[in-house]
Amino acid sequence: MNDNIMIEKEKFIRNLNDKPKFQKKLFHYKSVLNISDSIINYNNEKANVLKKGLLNFYVNLDYDSLDKMESAKKYEKHILPLAHYLIEKEGFRSKGDFWKYIIFGGVIDVILHLSLSKYNYPLAVILFFILGYIRRKERIAKKKFFSINW
Repeated sequence: MNDNIMIEKEKFIRNLNDKPKFQKKLFHYKSVLNISDSIINYNNEKANVLKKGLLNFYVNLDYDSLDKMESAKKYEKHILPLAHYLIEKEGFRSKGDFWKYIIFGGVIDVILHLSLSKYNYPLAVILFFILGYIRRKERIAKKKFFSINW
């Protein structure tokens, strides 16, 4: 099954290689490549079921006509379950994790502002923004990142 995934991945790359960036995003290009490279390292029952879903995703792609709605449906049906599995197994991260850092920093700043009358600086937001950005860049570099339309 891993060989089939790699063959389909190569077809995927060839079919989208010359497409503009906005079209690649409809196919979740970078996410699919990262997930494909990682899922082949697992051979348990759950991983094999997810691999079948990935193969189904690859085989049923229509490279000429994919709209935003269909793109989102395919992401939710085929890519997201794989991503959740890889979050558990390899610590994959998404764009949502970055926003969690910022929100957490905002909550800390509000608490500090309400409890300390002279605290008027969004230091926690800035700190957590930087931390989230660094973690995101690390995950992208390690190919452990996914997101819709990425």
